[in-house]
Amino acid sequence: MEQRETQGLLLSLLEDSGVPFQNEQGLVRFRFRQQGMVWETACRCQKDQVVAYGRYPFPVEKEKALGLCNQFNQQLAQGSFFEQQGQVVYRNRADLQDPYDARQRLAGCLEQNAGVIVRYWGGFSQAAQQQ
Repeated sequence: MEQRETQGLLLSLLEDSGVPFQNEQGLVRFRFRQQGMVWETACRCQKDQVVAYGRYPFPVEKEKALGLCNQFNQQLAQGSFFEQQGQVVYRNRADLQDPYDARQRLAGCLEQNAGVIVRYWGGFSQAAQQQ
């Protein structure tokens, strides 16, 4: 799938789900909310893939963030955490070479991204409060 097709697929999925989004500077940005937690997710659409970046809304001191990223990354089968300018980000991707199941793969990628953010929220939130 070409870049414009992957982006069209993402925008269609978000619209069908009723998720408000912004499409600017090559990124599609939107917010997820679950159980009082709110965070931003940004997606970069490329040829044959969409890369999703879920970002925690609170800063974490770099050394603490890197230590937790390393610890939590060892528990993940897909995707990874990284620290960027005081923010912790979880990155994963959907491979979309086959248009037949591309929508399902993309939805699964976004669900996984949100699930990982929620699962590790407590660890990163606690580290942010100890600053």
